[in-house]
Amino acid sequence: MKDQQELLMLAKQVQAIAENGLHYTENDYDKDRYTSLEEIP
Repeated sequence: MKDQQELLMLAKQVQAIAENGLHYTENDYDKDRYTSLEEIP
C-alpha cells in the first residue's frame, strides 16, 4: 500500500511540474516536453 501511495504522490508531482512548465515556458521544445509529461496517466 505504501508503494502505491508513493507512486501516486510522484505522479501528482510530475503533473504539477508539467502544468507549471506549460504555464511559464515560451519555448516550443519545452512545451512539447511538458505536454508529454502531462499526458502520462
